Amino acid sequence: MSLEYAPIEEASRHRALQQLRTQVPDLAILFLDFDGVLHPRPKNREWIFCHLPQLEKILAEHPRLYVVIASSWREEYPWDTLVGLFSGAVRSRVVDMTPWIPGARRQEEVEAWLAVNGFHGTWMVLDDDQSEFEPGFPQLFLCQTSIGLDEAIYQRFAAFVRSQLGTT
Repeated sequence: MSLEYAPIEEASRHRALQQLRTQVPDLAILFLDFDGVLHPRPKNREWIFCHLPQLEKILAEHPRLYVVIASSWREEYPWDTLVGLFSGAVRSRVVDMTPWIPGARRQEEVEAWLAVNGFHGTWMVLDDDQSEFEPGFPQLFLCQTSIGLDEAIYQRFAAFVRSQLGTT
C-alpha cells in the first residue's frame, strides 16, 4: 500500500504541525469523519454540517485538541475548502488530513498518519462506521449514522473527551 496525502499544501501542513508540536507539546489529535458525524447520513441539504457547532464547542472547551480530517471528503475537496467549513475561531485547529490509502480501512489510515508524523500523544477518532475499525478500538467514539453528533451524543462525546484529556 502506498501512502498518499492529497498534494495540496502537504509539505506546509507537515511543517506547521511540527512547529505546533513544539508550541503545544501535550497537544491531542481528533481524527474526524464528516458524514454520520457532523450531519446525519444520508446527507440532506437542510442538515449538512448541522452538528458542526457541537464539535466546535468541544474544541473551544479543550484548547489542546486539534483536528485531523479522516473523512472521505478529503478525496473530493481541496484542503482550503475543507478547512473553510469550520468557523474562524477553530479553523486554525484543523491541522491535517489522513493519507488516502486505496482499499484500506480508516483505522489503517489513522495509524499511517500517526506513524508518518511520529505522533505518540493522546488521540481519538470520531466516526460513525464501526466496520472501519477493529472491534473494541479504544480511541474510537461512534456516532449513530442516522443522527450524528446531536445534543445527546454530544454529551457522551464530551465525557469521552474529558476521559481522554482530563477536565479543562
